[in-house]
Amino acid sequence: MSFEGSGISRPNPSGGCSSYRREMVLVGLQKRLQEANLSEEERRQLQREIARLEEEMGL
Repeated sequence: MSFEGSGISRPNPSGGCSSYRREMVLVGLQKRLQEANLSEEERRQLQREIARLEEEMGL
């Protein structure tokens, strides 16, 4: 199957579904971190989780 010219990107064979899932979790955590109504403790927990995921993903 060719994806060329279709606007559809080819799945990443080295990462697969688990890599995509981690990316989506990271995006969700980053978005949640932008919320104004977070306590300082919630903010710190989110920052730690984001840092852990980024390290795990090699970012």
